[in-house]
Amino acid sequence: MLEAAYRLHTIDVTDLAVLDLTTPQAREAVGLENDDIYGDDWSGCQAVGHAAWFLHMQGVLVPAAGGVGLVVTAYEQRTRPGQLQLRQSVDLTPALYQELRAT
Repeated sequence: MLEAAYRLHTIDVTDLAVLDLTTPQAREAVGLENDDIYGDDWSGCQAVGHAAWFLHMQGVLVPAAGGVGLVVTAYEQRTRPGQLQLRQSVDLTPALYQELRAT
């Protein structure tokens, strides 16, 4: 389960210009397949992430590799003040982890 201490951060994101890869059609358009998202080989996702950075995007929005929810990768250096605001940080305990997995 959790082998090291982790913190869970909740961040409010406002007007971030992201490459939205949440649909199969969008992933296909950039050459990604489901195995690239859910598999162990990260090279395809990393290549698309590098391309998004090169094209001055502020981040990438993708399905979570665990199959539940979405992940926002924000390129902090490309954001303006106020676009990323930390709402809260809590210890990610085994109990909280199980609670979040159940929802």
